[in-house]
Parts: sequence; C-alpha cells; structure tokens
Amino acid sequence: MIKQKKSHLPKTIANLINFCKILDDLPINFRFKLTNAGKDLDGFWEKTISNGVTTWKNGSKISFNSSFFLLKNKVFKAIEEEGVPIRQIYFPDRRRKIFPPLTKEKLRELYYRRKKSLKEIGGEYKCSRQWIMALMKKYGLKRRPPLKARIGAIKQGRG
Repeated sequence: MIKQKKSHLPKTIANLINFCKILDDLPINFRFKLTNAGKDLDGFWEKTISNGVTTWKNGSKISFNSSFFLLKNKVFKAIEEEGVPIRQIYFPDRRRKIFPPLTKEKLRELYYRRKKSLKEIGGEYKCSRQWIMALMKKYGLKRRPPLKARIGAIKQGRG
C-alpha cells in the first residue's frame, strides 16, 4: 500500500481567502508602504475598487489582494505601522488563560524558591509546561540549567 502525502493545499487556500478578506475589510483609499519586498512591490499601495474587486495601486502598477499573499507578514507589519492592529483584530490570542493569573512574583517563588518543575507548576495551574516556559520568557525569568534541574529533581525524590 502506497502512503500518500497529505496535501497542504486546502489549508493554503483557506489562508489565502482569509488574507484577502482582511485586505477587503480595510477602508477605500487606505495606504500602506512596503519596503524590501522586491522592486515591483516596494512603495506605497493604495486600496481602490475596480469593477467591484479590491485592487491596490502604486503609481501605474495595479495588484490584487492575492498578489501580496506570499508577503503577508510584511503586509501585516506595514498595515500595523499605519495604525490598524491587524493581528489583534484577526488573530487574537487563542491560548487558554490561566486562572488565577500566574504573576511574575508567584512564578519566581514556585520555580526558584520552591524548586518546582515547569510540569509541576503547569499541573497546579492546569496548563502545559510549554505555557509556563512561555510565561517565564515573557517575564524575563531564566530557566535552571538542565543538569541542575535534573539533580534537584532527584534530590526531591522526583527523578
């Protein structure tokens, strides 16, 4: 039996459609500036509607929403620089919130003073150790070196 590769095409098409909808939602005459996108795409782009379709003009050049898809991160950054919080509006943080909130001080106490592992802290707050790692990074807290963490776990009877 030959195993077929799973196609990423449906997801790519869905992402393209969502990207185009985001650009469609911007107001007419909205402008953003692309830089380092290639000589044909660098410069100011202004949204217009032509025959009911969103088009973007840069001087005499005309492009469609889909033309910018491969540069979506640069486009989103350029739009955000114009004051539209694209990522906050269309891509809110979907991760589950920890309740009660795990503050920097509480995390510092659990991890450094009580020598708890990321997994143990995650268990207390009903979240993953990866989420605790992300919080540590956000709060600027350094992790214990792996060897030191392993030795500490063994001493506490966890290893």
